[in-house]
Amino acid sequence: AVNRGQIPHLDLYVIREQIDKALAKQGIASLETLEESVSHARPTAGALAVFQPDLASSYLTAQEEDESLLRMDAAIGDPVA
Repeated sequence: AVNRGQIPHLDLYVIREQIDKALAKQGIASLETLEESVSHARPTAGALAVFQPDLASSYLTAQEEDESLLRMDAAIGDPVA
């Protein structure tokens, strides 16, 4: 909304401050506090080194994914399967 000019920048800061105060009254932790207390909030260097490079970003290998998709295609009657 600020980028579109619907909320002036100064009002944005006032609104943020009001929200922060309202959340503080409710005992809700700030984002910064949560990031400090949650161990996985910020990845550490080498954290993904324990995974095999081809598996680092998914749960299935390429072959497992292909097999799964072929089974799904067959189940819904896709003529390609």
